[in-house]
Amino acid sequence: MTDGLRLGDGPDLDDVESPPLIVEGVSVRYGSTVAVVGADLEAYAGEFIAVTGHSGAGKSSLLWAIGG
Repeated sequence: MTDGLRLGDGPDLDDVESPPLIVEGVSVRYGSTVAVVGADLEAYAGEFIAVTGHSGAGKSSLLWAIGG
């Protein structure tokens, strides 16, 4: 018996016509401080997305803007 996901378990991404999540031009400001400028992102079904960057680069701000 195998636990977890194995390579090939998820949807066939070649059959996906358009991404279910499209983010275009997201900007986040806190007063006069600009945290994110013009971020774009596309996420397809079955994908895992990682947002990386230095401390204070706006990763959490971007995710809060997308997810609310």
